[in-house]
Amino acid sequence: MTSERYPKTLRQKAIRDIIAASPVRTQEDLAERLAERGVSATQATVSRDLVELGVMRVPLAGQGLVYMLGEKANVAQIEAARRRLRLVLTEAPGDVGMARAVMVYRTAPGMANLVAITLDACAFPEIVGTVAGDDTIFIALRHADDQATVEALLPGASASLAGS
Repeated sequence: MTSERYPKTLRQKAIRDIIAASPVRTQEDLAERLAERGVSATQATVSRDLVELGVMRVPLAGQGLVYMLGEKANVAQIEAARRRLRLVLTEAPGDVGMARAVMVYRTAPGMANLVAITLDACAFPEIVGTVAGDDTIFIALRHADDQATVEALLPGASASLAGS
């Protein structure tokens, strides 16, 4: 049967069935499996069908990249990301700090990173950590009542906050 005589909806159903049944690594492999079912389709047609069906190529543990349908692909991507996170965290361990309040401190353009790195290096117990942009720093405070202590460390913080 040619792809012209085989309705697109049935061809796409066959694609979904094939992908759901077992791993498919390449479009050529998929075209061969379609041919085994009597469906003739070029690689270009298969490619268009995969896009229309929302099929994604995702890493599957022990199998490399395979085509998966919508929700299964999202689950596989999340599982792959979680495996990657576990691996990354074994190489770059860290610690967790709970912040109860966040302060915003504005600096001169280009200076926020330097100030944030220096604040972090000081290891003030009131500061859990910082995130810096170009001229703005978010300072995570351990407790909201630590604000006055941290303001005292930052020149102009009390004056600029009082004007807010």
